[in-house]
Amino acid sequence: MKPFFSFLILFILNSVLLFGQVEVINNPERGLWQDRSTKPIKYSLVQVFGEDFDDPNADGVLFPSDRSIWGVDTDEEGNVYALDIDSPMLVKMSPDGELLWQIDQRGRGPGDLESAYSLTVSDSVYISNIRGTRIDVFSRSGSYIKSIDFHQLDQKYDYMVVGTIRNEYLVLKSPVLGKIGARILVLDIDDDYSIASDFTITEEPGVTFPSSWELTNSAKIIDDYIVLGSYLTYKMSYYSIDGNLVKEVGREFPKYVRPGIYIPGDGRAQVISRSYLSSFLKINKEYLINKVTWPDNVKEDDMDELAQDIYEIFVLGIDKERPVFKSKNSIDLYSIQGELLYSDEGDGVHPEIGRITHVDHEGFLYTIANTPYPEIRKYKIIIEE
Repeated sequence: MKPFFSFLILFILNSVLLFGQVEVINNPERGLWQDRSTKPIKYSLVQVFGEDFDDPNADGVLFPSDRSIWGVDTDEEGNVYALDIDSPMLVKMSPDGELLWQIDQRGRGPGDLESAYSLTVSDSVYISNIRGTRIDVFSRSGSYIKSIDFHQLDQKYDYMVVGTIRNEYLVLKSPVLGKIGARILVLDIDDDYSIASDFTITEEPGVTFPSSWELTNSAKIIDDYIVLGSYLTYKMSYYSIDGNLVKEVGREFPKYVRPGIYIPGDGRAQVISRSYLSSFLKINKEYLINKVTWPDNVKEDDMDELAQDIYEIFVLGIDKERPVFKSKNSIDLYSIQGELLYSDEGDGVHPEIGRITHVDHEGFLYTIANTPYPEIRKYKIIIEE
């Protein structure tokens, strides 16, 4: 192990910089373990949640589509909570997949669901309901507790639930119209969900971004920090609760391309994104993972022209050849400090194991998949150091 640690120390000395109070970690494209003869990260399937939607004898949780599962979280006992936007329904399942309770009343009344598209679990269950115009709070036994109406907080944005910090703060995000970025709202749980912090992070693409569009950054909670993934480059940014930037983890990754933008001048516009960077998920005290997707057959200089092609085909109805995108993805393994260790690359928008969505407190990875039917998968992550 001595050669590895010598290399790691050299890497840290050369790649960690401090700008004011901001720690900046710059990683090369290839990780420290990339040249190993065997893959250092593997995934062992532990449990599947969900049953065949078309099976008339199925009596468990039925997800109509993998794309409709917009929220997955767990509690310290290993119970799984899932939110389906199409049904709509909020369910709690035991670690072995047994349905414990289900909420599926459609509507806008107390405890009803309508266009609910994110959730998080701490001492209570929080869901973003009615297109993010209110947050509904449930007990972990499925009882409705209360609703947080953003109009009463003088907020006019559509918020998604990001997570909680120390079970004291509820973190939400919303898009910023006409911008690439995110507005972060932090509520004090113990102070009747009063606003503790409210800040906005935006990115500039270097070209005019249409005022009618918005792109919202991926966001996760890592310890006491709100971590946002960039839309323009391979970079994760750590923010404190009050909105101060404290750390950036970047990677040299020329395959990542910015969104394509086309503004014809008639008040309309087209924006397309083919590169996506998810924020970090914490496996344990030693490791982090995230996922990146990029187009394998498109260069950044082509993106604006492709946005114009898509606008002309789908908005103007012009008969021309449709662009074909070939995507690749990678699950990237990092040290807890932010040093890139290994990239597990594959074909397609999502990894073969499914769409990565959550890591629980024991380090199990949860993904969403559609084979052989819409389901949530639980994997044990095996890391060979």
